[in-house]
Amino acid sequence: MQNALPTTVALHRQKGLDSAACSMCTSAWESFAHALFNCPHSKSVWKYSGFIMDYKKAQLMYNGDYLFHLSTLHSQIEFELIICIKWAIWWSRNKSLHGSKTLYGKQTATFAKDYLEKLKLSSSRKQSNASQRDYDTAGPSSSSNNDTAEVHW
Repeated sequence: MQNALPTTVALHRQKGLDSAACSMCTSAWESFAHALFNCPHSKSVWKYSGFIMDYKKAQLMYNGDYLFHLSTLHSQIEFELIICIKWAIWWSRNKSLHGSKTLYGKQTATFAKDYLEKLKLSSSRKQSNASQRDYDTAGPSSSSNNDTAEVHW
């Protein structure tokens, strides 16, 4: 996870930017931890998400240690939502940075929850459709047709 996101700190180190200040609040260096957990914008999203974050631990995380820690505290379903919220925070930051209307905490948290719900619904529909196609192709099994049934390998 280290340097996986093009934060201003990473871009500043690569000489791509003159400043490493946070693109949202400008009051701190925009590290991975700051951008996704400690920035006032991110804290607002976490507040409306219903998750309680240990911001001090998040700031001290190294190479995704805090994410691993979160994965041990939450169920798979909760952790999937945490990952989706992190993505929505970054997406929201990028939209704002590139001139779109800023989504605030509640809007971003709601967007992440809705997005994950729609993704899961879409995935379950695809699985259901695939199962139905397999059934339609193979046809129902019938014990009375065992003598003439063809075996497909």
